[in-house]
Amino acid sequence: MAKEWVRVSPPMISKRCNTAASVLGGKIYVRNHSPSHHTADSWSEVFDPVNRKWETLPNPPSYHHDCLIIYAVLENPDRIIVAFRVPKDTYSAIFYEYSVHDRSWKELAPARRKLHPMCRRGWLERPLSVSNTLYWVEHKHDVNILIAYDLKLDVWLEGRVEGLESSCLPDCEVTGGPGLPSLVHLERERFCVLECRLDDYLHCMAIDVSRMNDGTLGISVAWSINIRWNQSYAREYPMC
Repeated sequence: MAKEWVRVSPPMISKRCNTAASVLGGKIYVRNHSPSHHTADSWSEVFDPVNRKWETLPNPPSYHHDCLIIYAVLENPDRIIVAFRVPKDTYSAIFYEYSVHDRSWKELAPARRKLHPMCRRGWLERPLSVSNTLYWVEHKHDVNILIAYDLKLDVWLEGRVEGLESSCLPDCEVTGGPGLPSLVHLERERFCVLECRLDDYLHCMAIDVSRMNDGTLGISVAWSINIRWNQSYAREYPMC
């Protein structure tokens, strides 16, 4: 009611730079992007809003030696998935799983897995996780595609997303990436794709995703709408 910010937590255990945050099981996990960005000995810590305390998490195996390329939080059961690129092998990674309840790391089986041929960009570190599958939106040969990775089956899939204008736009505050559309899970197999357009519109498109027998993703548009930015909102959240 007072319309002011109020501190609700004590300071973090370690000072950090260039961090990312995720919510899992009602707790906030704050982590470093990679060893090259760390300013603290610990890779991550978690804040419990119930007791208002921070707790340091154990570092993933190989954290100080390899490049972290995938980070995702998954529910049922609550766990964190990370992957480190195999040295001198662009298209392979070692996958680890952190159990929130056991507070311990273990290798996935199999631990060493092949990556998608397009896994060379920063978007790998920011997947959308739904059940046992990770999702990304990417741009290839002037086409927007949806990439999915099934952690349980160790299978990569992709499908073409029609109806988007272009991925080659400048950085956008809403989509949060270097010109790439953002992906939001709505329910079951339905997702929303958010795209900043150069004509002062935010394009929202709902898509239904299914797995085809040929190993690809079937994608159909459920609805699509353009939302125009008003001037006051545009000043507070610059589009591009």
